[in-house]
Amino acid sequence: MQKDCILILGAGLTASGELTAIGKSRVEKGLDCYKKALASRILLCGGNHARLQIKPPKTEAQAMFDYLIQEGISIQHLYKEENSQETLGNAFFAKKFLEKQGWKNIIIITSNFHVARTQYLFKKVFGATEYNIEIIPSLTFLSPEEILQRIESEAEKIQESKRQLSHIENGDSKAIQEIISQLPQYKKL
Repeated sequence: MQKDCILILGAGLTASGELTAIGKSRVEKGLDCYKKALASRILLCGGNHARLQIKPPKTEAQAMFDYLIQEGISIQHLYKEENSQETLGNAFFAKKFLEKQGWKNIIIITSNFHVARTQYLFKKVFGATEYNIEIIPSLTFLSPEEILQRIESEAEKIQESKRQLSHIENGDSKAIQEIISQLPQYKKL
């Protein structure tokens, strides 16, 4: 059964606004899923992280969009979410977009080392019943040392997320919005 949408999480940009190697691997995995007809629409998630000292000239979503257009994907099949600046924001703003579209069956593309945190945060934001979410990891081709560093960093970030969100019921959009509104990177929204 075809899903409603492939959701690709951003992974940062170079200072010139190009996809990082990790970001490119995510987009290529999403493109592969699209070509296999797992879904006919792609939602590209990512703005620019507030902590960046030098802002790239475009958002992560726009960089992914540009890449997929160059690969021949029709503009009618691409959607952008450009408010999120990290994984919790990806989940929150993607849910708002998906709710408006009525899309409930989605594939999420993220890096292999990022699956556990993505799974935790999307379950926390989306809840356990309404949505059918499948996470497909992209390979990152990092060195063993880099992968170990990423895994350790992700473990710390998961623990931080659990401390921040453990009191919130899965799918409680109002409570998640309250948390999001208190994060410094979202003060301007």
